[in-house]
Amino acid sequence: MFGKLVDVILIGRNHQHKYLEEVPVGTIPNLSAITGRSIEKGFITLTFEYGKNFSKPGQDTLGKENYKHTVRTAHRSRNIHPILRYYDKPIKALTRKDLLPKGVKQHHVLEDFLTDWSVYSKHGYYVKLFIQSVLQDDLSNFYADSCFKFALSLKTLPANCNRELIQNSQQKI
Repeated sequence: MFGKLVDVILIGRNHQHKYLEEVPVGTIPNLSAITGRSIEKGFITLTFEYGKNFSKPGQDTLGKENYKHTVRTAHRSRNIHPILRYYDKPIKALTRKDLLPKGVKQHHVLEDFLTDWSVYSKHGYYVKLFIQSVLQDDLSNFYADSCFKFALSLKTLPANCNRELIQNSQQKI
């Protein structure tokens, strides 16, 4: 069941990304043809997968050794956890086991015993860093007055500073 459905983020131009939910993994090699959406600047997949050797005879799946990982060793986790993979171009085929191949970049989110990945300092921050590295952009949020100052001094604005935000800040001055 896990690793068979995938969420896909199609990376578009000018921060116009498309999020596709619960796409069957088997359709990923033909994603453009099936969805009618082009893959312009690559895509990110999100799957929930168990690690290698999650379960075998005589192994305690709830043992302490399963919960000792850090962000740096999350890829060794045997428990179910989210995996983000970035592909810079369409993939041609799945692996022999009908799984997604290794991406150009990938990030294993640290497993959580309660399957609650909402703690920003343990999970969200590192997902943000991964997506920033893929998009090569700063995803920080800025207040309108900061964006206005950026507009006066920089040639290009950060992605989260849009023209409407700046115009709204000017009207309040």
